[in-house]
Amino acid sequence: MMSAHVSRYVHHCNGLHDSTGVLVRATIRRNAGADPAGMGGFMAIRGFLGRLMAVSIVAGVLVPVLGSATPAFAMCADTGKHVYTFTGNNGVSWIGTNVYSAWTQGPNTIHYTTTSTATASASVTASVSVSVSDLITTAKADFGYSITTGTSYSNSWSYDIPIPNGVKARARVYKKGWQLQINDKVIQADCSSKHYQYLYLYGPISSNDNANYCIVRDSYPGTKYLNNGCVNH
Repeated sequence: MMSAHVSRYVHHCNGLHDSTGVLVRATIRRNAGADPAGMGGFMAIRGFLGRLMAVSIVAGVLVPVLGSATPAFAMCADTGKHVYTFTGNNGVSWIGTNVYSAWTQGPNTIHYTTTSTATASASVTASVSVSVSDLITTAKADFGYSITTGTSYSNSWSYDIPIPNGVKARARVYKKGWQLQINDKVIQADCSSKHYQYLYLYGPISSNDNANYCIVRDSYPGTKYLNNGCVNH
């Protein structure tokens, strides 16, 4: 009778907790030898298994809790790094070039004629940890815009720009381009990302057609980007 009980309980215990199988069998053997009649050994086995099951249940609850808490103390490898994503909040913008007249106090009219090479360059409104070229490449792929990191266009520029009374201004050549909003996020210790700030990438369009240039009044101290059309300001 004892051998039948032992076999059944060992099998049952192994199913509960494989890692304690050796300990259970050793305990059963000792109890079996101490009580030839079988009943005392059986009771000892049942008491031991009851305690073993209790320990196993507690361990089964505690181990996952401790295991799930461990990552909270582990620092993400990319903590502090910035991640940049385009929001899709984009619009046409006119980018100021290097061709402009001297500052003039109004009321007056600027008469200006020159043959110059107007250059327009892509830029970002804040410091970033990636190259402007990479941002331009991503923007072209995401939105299909024909923009570039920079353009040059040689032409004869001639204009008469009136300046109102009380205004200090100059005449300036602008190049058509795109303004693209960027969400700047920072990687946290748990590897999630948190919004840090919004940035703007300005990229001139590639074409140097005359329609992509304009000459307008630029009031002091000067405006680099015109987001509401190429108009006097």
